[in-house]
Amino acid sequence: MRVIVSGLLLLCGVLSVDALSTAEAARVNEVLVTAVAETAPVVTGEVDSEFNTGFSQNIKREQFDSRISTLSDAIAQQSGIQVRNSGGFGSFSSATLRGASSQQVLIFVDGLLLNDASGGGVDLSTISLSDVESVEVYRGATPMSLGSASIGGAINIRTLKVKDEKQGSVTLGYGDFNTQKYAAFFSTKLNDLGYVLSAERFSSDNDFEYVNYHETRLSHNDEIVKQRNNSEFLQNNLLFKLGYDIDKDQRIDTLLQWFDKQQQIPVWNNRASANTNFDVERLQSQLRLISKNVGPYAINLSNTLEYLRTVEEYDDRHSSVGLGKQYDLNTSSTIKLRSFAEVPLDFQLLSIIIELSEEKYQPIDLLGRSISLTSTRSTATIGFEDKLFLIDDKLLINPAISTTSSHDVLSDTTLVGVPPVSKVKSKHTNPRVGLKYFASDRLILKVNVGRYTRQPSFYELLGDRGFFTGNIDLISETGKNFDLGFEIALKNPFKYTHNITWQASLFYSDVEDIIVRTYNSRGVGKSENINQSQITGIENILNVRFDNKVNVSFNSTFQDMVNEQKNPALKHSQLPGRFKWSYNTRLDYYTGAWSAFVEHRYQSGMYYDSPNNWKALNKNLINMGASWKRSPMTISFEIKNMMDEDYEDFRGFPQPGRAAFTTIKIDL
Repeated sequence: MRVIVSGLLLLCGVLSVDALSTAEAARVNEVLVTAVAETAPVVTGEVDSEFNTGFSQNIKREQFDSRISTLSDAIAQQSGIQVRNSGGFGSFSSATLRGASSQQVLIFVDGLLLNDASGGGVDLSTISLSDVESVEVYRGATPMSLGSASIGGAINIRTLKVKDEKQGSVTLGYGDFNTQKYAAFFSTKLNDLGYVLSAERFSSDNDFEYVNYHETRLSHNDEIVKQRNNSEFLQNNLLFKLGYDIDKDQRIDTLLQWFDKQQQIPVWNNRASANTNFDVERLQSQLRLISKNVGPYAINLSNTLEYLRTVEEYDDRHSSVGLGKQYDLNTSSTIKLRSFAEVPLDFQLLSIIIELSEEKYQPIDLLGRSISLTSTRSTATIGFEDKLFLIDDKLLINPAISTTSSHDVLSDTTLVGVPPVSKVKSKHTNPRVGLKYFASDRLILKVNVGRYTRQPSFYELLGDRGFFTGNIDLISETGKNFDLGFEIALKNPFKYTHNITWQASLFYSDVEDIIVRTYNSRGVGKSENINQSQITGIENILNVRFDNKVNVSFNSTFQDMVNEQKNPALKHSQLPGRFKWSYNTRLDYYTGAWSAFVEHRYQSGMYYDSPNNWKALNKNLINMGASWKRSPMTISFEIKNMMDEDYEDFRGFPQPGRAAFTTIKIDL
């Protein structure tokens, strides 16, 4: 019934908007501004919003610049996306899109995929914002030019680009819990050679106070205020980009980024004697050659060589967090060759993408209790896409299909000595098609349907030492996605209204053979495929601009996430770790050198566990801030969680209460 009602609401919205836009068409001829507006010219191999049939959003640098913000903060206000944090700044953060798990959401940096075969979703806290130009959120349908597609969608982070003019800034920030941020970047171009250099140091003690509700499970009379222990972190980030224009049709770009983070891991009961550390070091690099107008058909080419290496050191030798002593060093590396070619024709744009990659994962038990072995996954992907323009370019039909073949060499770590080597081959084909219809200058209609696949990770296949074993018989998750909706933009629709934009979509996802962890009576966990889940929802994004001084934005998401597995204890329950309802509102005000904002986020209907026995408290957060800008200086002040609300995204891991932060940014 909710799906039917949602569909009727969408239909009514389309009809009313079409009538209004037709009446306005005779007065103003304005081109529709879609949800993703490019911050720089699109080059071959990047996503062009004009040809994207999916639903997406773009978060520009000015929305998080001059603030002490994380990637989680930047995307948490967006429709369809939810973020879970395990504590304060620097704590583990994961994202879900349209109810899909964090493992089913792909994270890219300039098209380089951070998800690897070792397993688990990407920890958003390991991605710095200091060198980010914009963040693109693709809900559901993933653009083919990114190479990989996922069940939930994708987040593509674009780093700073070389501009023709010199640019640079220095940012200093300080706030509660001894939170400190120091960042700087400089960019310039000399003739045909340009570069970007960015650096950041970010740290916090995270010693915030919170209300401890877990002294006993049967009574709330002994609630006490405690200070969070063992939650401090320190991270450093360096980025260097170099670009050279060989001629007017050829360009070569290089990227080198280094990230390092040391953090302590608190325990659920906040024991002060806990002594657990988790350190991450990541190195990523790209070398890309872009060629335009090649040959008689004016083919555009982009060839990219990518390398990613991540080293994680987990030290729990005192058994503070886990059920036994652990001291592990896990190394994963990926090397990938990606070739993208597009052929512009009279009424269509044909493209092909080829990816060849090899991923290696080597876990080492530094306590010497087991032999360290390497697991390897070799993957080849080929994809074809067509963008066909019909009806005087009013209708865009975007069919695409990709085929991926992989070969895993998996080492069984459950045996002592030299274990047997298991070789697994898999192949899957994922088709999709999207439609984008320009009904008028102000109204766009969209429809997308596709099939997506996620292979089991090495962690799920092989397990880990101690209390989690692998399952070599796991098969890939498969999902079928469908969405439809509209985008509108009205220029000067009312006397005091500069413009109104509205995006609404209805989505449905059916995921089969979901990989989940189950535990036996001894507490030993194992990954298994369960039957399926169905996710239905509706999204709305509304933005109203008043006279260039006031901007109001609102978005809402409803998603019904039903577990359809055969187990009667879980059947028809809600998938855990996702809110059913989400509302986000933001008000911005600009006057002279001053600007101010207030934002409110409300989320409800989340369960911590699969049987839905533990329901999370509703999240009700208010943030506000103000900035004063007088060239070359910008001073900003903000208060997060102004009402000092208590909440936990993960049970037993509280979030900070009210906190204030100040930043000073100086443009060079």
